[in-house]
Amino acid sequence: MTGAGLRAGARPPGDLRRLPGQPRARHSGASRRLHALLGPLTAQLFPRLALRWLPPGDPSFARAGEHLAARHLRRLGWRLLDRRVRTTWAEIDLLFEDHGALVAVEVKTGRSGPRFQPGMRLARATIARLEHAVAALARGAPARVDLVEVRLEGPGRIAIVRRADLRVGPG
Repeated sequence: MTGAGLRAGARPPGDLRRLPGQPRARHSGASRRLHALLGPLTAQLFPRLALRWLPPGDPSFARAGEHLAARHLRRLGWRLLDRRVRTTWAEIDLLFEDHGALVAVEVKTGRSGPRFQPGMRLARATIARLEHAVAALARGAPARVDLVEVRLEGPGRIAIVRRADLRVGPG
């Protein structure tokens, strides 16, 4: 649109796109407070929406993955005992009972691709701490550590993959 009053490269009134070199607009305090309130609520009530809406660094992003993992395991007949259990050794994301065994579930949520899966962020030391924590909680009953990956595989595509009975092997 060229015409009276517009310089070359200028944008017409009402065009709100940011010009190159122009600083990004900062969110107001009210906007940040609204996001802080809606993030956890959205993660709990609409976890699939939250995974599309929230940035991966947001704590509610991980909570949304945990809610999806819990739903998935409950559909398999597992009984949810608790969420985010803090022990001396580790924090257990989800604690389930499956056929008499106590299962500590570590949930990893993130984008996946041909060379990266969210579960690749789980360190051997973390698995060892989770094994120790769930064994202490089980008090001699059968116990294990499972990994559930909530993989964002593309627009609107979410895959939930469970890897059972993680163990720290020798060496």
